[in-house]
Amino acid sequence: MIKLIGAVFAGAAGLAAINLSSAQAASASVQTLHQGVLAISMQDQMPYAGYKDSTSITGLDGDIVTYIAGKLGLTLSVARSDWPGALAAAQTCRTDAVVGPVGWTKERAATGLFTDPTYYTPTMFTEQPNLNIDSIETMKNHTIGIPQGYLLIPTLKSLPGITVKIYPQVSSIYEDISTGRLDAGIIDPLAQVYVAKQRPELKLKNVLLKDPSADQLKADPALQELLPAVNTYLLCKKDADLEKKMSAVLDGMWRSGAMLDLVKKWGGDESYLKAFPYMTSMRAGVDRPQGWTSPSGGS
Repeated sequence: MIKLIGAVFAGAAGLAAINLSSAQAASASVQTLHQGVLAISMQDQMPYAGYKDSTSITGLDGDIVTYIAGKLGLTLSVARSDWPGALAAAQTCRTDAVVGPVGWTKERAATGLFTDPTYYTPTMFTEQPNLNIDSIETMKNHTIGIPQGYLLIPTLKSLPGITVKIYPQVSSIYEDISTGRLDAGIIDPLAQVYVAKQRPELKLKNVLLKDPSADQLKADPALQELLPAVNTYLLCKKDADLEKKMSAVLDGMWRSGAMLDLVKKWGGDESYLKAFPYMTSMRAGVDRPQGWTSPSGGS
């Protein structure tokens, strides 16, 4: 019996050594700013990202990046900031990546490296319960709040009859809607649903924006920004190797169904993984090769 127990421990120790060796080998093969570490910046915005401690993060994007780090054999290092600060940290290579619902644009692509998509998000209004703002037309004569640094700001400002108010803190948007100082806000849909459930005393109403019509998009191509956003992770320009390997893990998550499982876990559904043709065309030939296709569903 003693010999058998010793053999079991020896086998377990050997397996642990093999697993540790595999993780160390994976880590050594990934080039990051600091060997073996995936340094990320983030803003607290549940259910996308929630700071736990300096090495762990929760939420949908928290689960995604934790999954990626595990596959690549990397340890997380988490820096918490506001949204502009989190973006700037990756753009100036103080962190490897900013994690959260980071919308892709051609302009941002010039400031860093983007991974393949994580998921897509529609545009949603959080508004006073007595209002019915759900389209470009019904936004007129209202004040719309939006967080500082969000991609929709220029498009919203270009729409006639709308007053845009920019907020440095997301929480202030919800509070101002609740107290009547603001008509509606556009933040991120999962977060908006999450806050409405967590804080029913605010009496917030969430309404999805109706997609601009084909005629509206033809007359004003900038309105494409109101269609579902392509979310990715923005990386430091020095992290080309890391971007390729993170994208490979993300692609595997789409194919295996792991991405859909995580999206559903945090309150989303299949619509968050539905690609539109423009999602491919805007990146192909810019930061993706011709022939690349933005993933959709479980593909």
